[in-house]
Amino acid sequence: MFRRSALVAAVFLVLASATASAGGNTVHITSSAFPASTFTGIGGDIEFSNESGNSHTSTSDSSLYPWNKPLPPSTSASVNFPFPGAYAYHCNIHSSMHGKIRVFMERTPSSGTTATTFTVFVATAQAPTGFKFIVQRKVPGGQFRAFKSTRAKQFMFHPSAAGTWAFRSRYLRNSDGAMSGWSPVLKIVVGA
Repeated sequence: MFRRSALVAAVFLVLASATASAGGNTVHITSSAFPASTFTGIGGDIEFSNESGNSHTSTSDSSLYPWNKPLPPSTSASVNFPFPGAYAYHCNIHSSMHGKIRVFMERTPSSGTTATTFTVFVATAQAPTGFKFIVQRKVPGGQFRAFKSTRAKQFMFHPSAAGTWAFRSRYLRNSDGAMSGWSPVLKIVVGA
């Protein structure tokens, strides 16, 4: 339930660099470039596969969700993404190599009516102490507005009108306000 189909991933990956492509949830490094964006659902793993003849790293830009994976030639390393948002990363060896992991929320069901109760999954687990999820909502025809600040991994949504509702979220550390970028938009289609 927390993984997108390969077809959806392939559509997003058309935007990737010609020298580094992401297929499924793998970033294939074939030269000195990362794709601009790689997508996964909450709880998804991104595998960084170094298929070039040079050493690289996959290193988080922020201490909010830190990782640093050395990637000698012909090796790979994975990073799990349990929380929604956009997470920038770089190569410590090649200053021109930058990318972003975009982690989207999930929902069930994917569509319904105003009588349907939807479950929106913000994360795979409750936010750790000192962290929270900031969720924005867009009503049909409206703009994104603050909706909830929560540590909970999911919430129930009861639509008040038909149309396309949208949600996005980011991960925030309370102590210093450090936060991820916004997750990709999650849409829920509500019929009459």
